[in-house]
Amino acid sequence: VKSGPNSFYTVGLPDGSAAKKGFTGVEKSCKDYDGILLELRVLPRLSAETQAALVTFVAARGGGLLLFGPSGTLPESLRKLLPLSRSEKRDVRGRIPLQISSNLVFDQDKSGLVHAAPDPVVAGPQELWPVAELKPGARPVVVFKDTQQPLVAVQAYGSGRVLYAGLESTWSWRLESDIGLNRHNAYWQNLL
Repeated sequence: VKSGPNSFYTVGLPDGSAAKKGFTGVEKSCKDYDGILLELRVLPRLSAETQAALVTFVAARGGGLLLFGPSGTLPESLRKLLPLSRSEKRDVRGRIPLQISSNLVFDQDKSGLVHAAPDPVVAGPQELWPVAELKPGARPVVVFKDTQQPLVAVQAYGSGRVLYAGLESTWSWRLESDIGLNRHNAYWQNLL
């Protein structure tokens, strides 16, 4: 989380420090994790060394990378990781039902909680960045129920996997009902 012009708050770094100047040390510490979640607006700020470390983390180490937000500003060196060729901006004003694939990222939804009725929704106002074009070998995980346009997609990359989420939050699912709370928990457990 960017907390100042050159200051970032990070969680999970082994030295226990909270405030960092830039992203120094990430190259060395990412090898200790199975997965990394990054907001796409941050990636252009990463050094070339850190960008290369992320590619190595996924391709050679077999790590998982979950990227969310708009893909338009992604550096060329990291575009190859994404399961999409391009995304498009969509302003949501009402409620749009979603459909979640029975074959999530690492496993199927054996509990059935992710697919319990009623369908999850995204509610506006908010901006989304659905997939305009999937890459060959990528598959949708979450789609708009009416158009089947992917909102979340995944692909294998080297030894690892990369998930793109064209939305920045799913917290509202938790507020809809007990089913929504259980769905939200099951969804994230299956993603991570």
